[in-house]
Amino acid sequence: MTKQHDEENQGKRTKTAHGPAVREEKRRKWQVKQERQNHQNKRKRVEDHQDPVSSWCQENAGFATLVTEEDIDSIRNENKDGDQKGERSDRHEDLALHLAPFWDVQDLATDTANQVLTPTKTAANTKRLFIAEGTETVRILLQQQRQRLNSTSSAVELELAPIELKSIFVKPSVLLDEPVRLVTDVQAAMVDTISNGNAGVIKCNTMNDHQPKFHVLVGRSESVLSQVAGFPVKRGALACGVCPTDRTEAWLNDYISHKLSSSTDPLRILALDGICDTANLGSMIRTASVLGINVVVVSNNTCDVWYRRTIRVSMGHVFLVPVVRVQNLAIFLEKWKQTAVDRSLTSFAAVVQKDDDTVTLERMGSSSVPSAWCCVMGNEGNGISEKVIDVCTKRLRIDMTDGVDSLSVPIATGILLHGLREREKRD
Repeated sequence: MTKQHDEENQGKRTKTAHGPAVREEKRRKWQVKQERQNHQNKRKRVEDHQDPVSSWCQENAGFATLVTEEDIDSIRNENKDGDQKGERSDRHEDLALHLAPFWDVQDLATDTANQVLTPTKTAANTKRLFIAEGTETVRILLQQQRQRLNSTSSAVELELAPIELKSIFVKPSVLLDEPVRLVTDVQAAMVDTISNGNAGVIKCNTMNDHQPKFHVLVGRSESVLSQVAGFPVKRGALACGVCPTDRTEAWLNDYISHKLSSSTDPLRILALDGICDTANLGSMIRTASVLGINVVVVSNNTCDVWYRRTIRVSMGHVFLVPVVRVQNLAIFLEKWKQTAVDRSLTSFAAVVQKDDDTVTLERMGSSSVPSAWCCVMGNEGNGISEKVIDVCTKRLRIDMTDGVDSLSVPIATGILLHGLREREKRD
């Protein structure tokens, strides 16, 4: 027992004797690691200073911010710890506000995805925002900002303001590199610009008041965008804009009245009754825009035009063709069927039933479609409601091969719109 006790004491003495040496070795390793990290951070800061994207953001600091992984971690940690919010720097405070609409957008429900408040969060300044994805979608929004500067016409067609852009969130290659190079569109959205001649990087003249009304967030990498959005951002660009409030039924009535009474140009309308799939809605809006439709009218029970999936599938065409929601589609069509103007609006209800009162595109001759027409498409499962069918001028179907009785709504829309355009009356 005495021998065992002596061995235990010897072990304790040995352990105690080695304790300071172990702590010293740990301290030495920690210092080496810190020096290495400081060296890497210093080298990264030098590289960032020489990096074209960092230089561009610094030169245009009034409206552009470079967002790093460290920024995201810091903001996320500050949001978790309420006590640290009071110590947040001005830069992080501004950055957090600009990033707010982009945080975890995938987790938002369908009916709340675009009901984001402005940073003031006051009732008077509450705005309904949307999130758009994709480089070409963002390009369309940027180009509309230039349209806002150049638009001086008072014509009815141009009374709708361009979609208001709040911010864009892009990766460096999308902003500066070919073939996308969105910086060109950022430049075009300003009145005064100059080139700094540095590797072709555009420098905006921030010494005057002609800065864009939107903010440019540049993620250091694609990973930064994905961390904020909550899903892999493969398209390299996001945008936040304000859902327009001027595409009203009152504007639509004035627009149609003007077109029917004072113009001989074609008036083409696509009306959607009860479309409930956001991807279908986006595809139909894109098809309408491509085929020269002047305006898309949606029933009150059609899904949200400004939902993220709708905008994504439309490839930005939702910004190019006005989309107007009406309270009662049947009443709207009835009004323009009976209106006393120079031209009337002929409405075609797309149906699948075969009967004597239904015509097919194949049986419609050339120049048989009036210059003012509306094609009505119905719900994916139930078609057009009976009340809407009853007020339409004609019923129209696609003549399909025996054994096939239906098409997807977006494909059927493209066939009918193209067919009606081909058969318009020509002066």
